[in-house]
Amino acid sequence: MWGYLAALILLFPKGCRTQSFHDMVQSWEKYKEDCEERMRTEPPLSGVFCNRTFDLYACWGDAPANTTHAEPCPSFLPWYAKVKEGFVFRRCGADGQWERDETNMSWRNHSQCENYEPEQSQHETWILSQLRVMYRVGYTISLAALIVAVFILTQLRFVSKQ
Repeated sequence: MWGYLAALILLFPKGCRTQSFHDMVQSWEKYKEDCEERMRTEPPLSGVFCNRTFDLYACWGDAPANTTHAEPCPSFLPWYAKVKEGFVFRRCGADGQWERDETNMSWRNHSQCENYEPEQSQHETWILSQLRVMYRVGYTISLAALIVAVFILTQLRFVSKQ
């Protein structure tokens, strides 16, 4: 659990780090408790279905066989305000088992819950553009110095042979 949360906190962009790690852990624990309560109180489906579960990312209710099940993006995500209208998806197979991917992990599509657009201020954008100019100038000067050095070495080689 802690490794999963640590990886999640490291993966989200700096601009979205409005929550401390402690706040995020508390938010995740509350989400987990709410999920466990939901799993205890919801009546089970009848027939063939995939069982409700918590996969450390989302709380999944029972899903009928041969369906794609959607759940809202988890509320513990630091960027939840940006993705609260999104959903995470899992497929329930004909046998009543959650489908797995090629690595034998439960298949899940959480692309609607990802934060692709970190906020950048105009100042940060300006600094990045200046850094790009600086490294291009630096590489150009370095290349020019290398060409001059190679030219000088080839000239010295010819002079020493004579």
